[in-house]
Amino acid sequence: MVDFAIELALSAIHDCASILLESASYILAELPKITISEPFRLQILDRCHSALGTRHDILSVLDEMDDRAGSGLTSIEILVDMKRILAWIQDDLLAFHQVVKALEIKSSQDPEVSTAYILVAESVTNILNAYDRARSLVDSVSTGE
Repeated sequence: MVDFAIELALSAIHDCASILLESASYILAELPKITISEPFRLQILDRCHSALGTRHDILSVLDEMDDRAGSGLTSIEILVDMKRILAWIQDDLLAFHQVVKALEIKSSQDPEVSTAYILVAESVTNILNAYDRARSLVDSVSTGE
């Protein structure tokens, strides 16, 4: 049962990495079409590049786990790696949240910023939903449910 729960959690983490890629790539593709101040543009770019880096780190850890699986990787070691990955994603989400809040405030003063706000907020919501699913499954592994 635990092995199946671990597989589900790892799959959800992999899905979250895919959503990080999709969301950051979508923002990067759409951002040049939006009129927004340079400081906001740079913040958004920084967050997207960080998310892409996190995605790379996630896949590296998942690959390392696959490589170590044959050498008797324990459930505890897998759980530690999964929680470390979730912490990275949470850090990205918190940083994105700061940008979204700043865009939200600015969009109430400047309607042109609302497009950037919607773009980033909706993309981050996709990441958050994937993160919540992964976190829930990792918590189930952790508690043995």
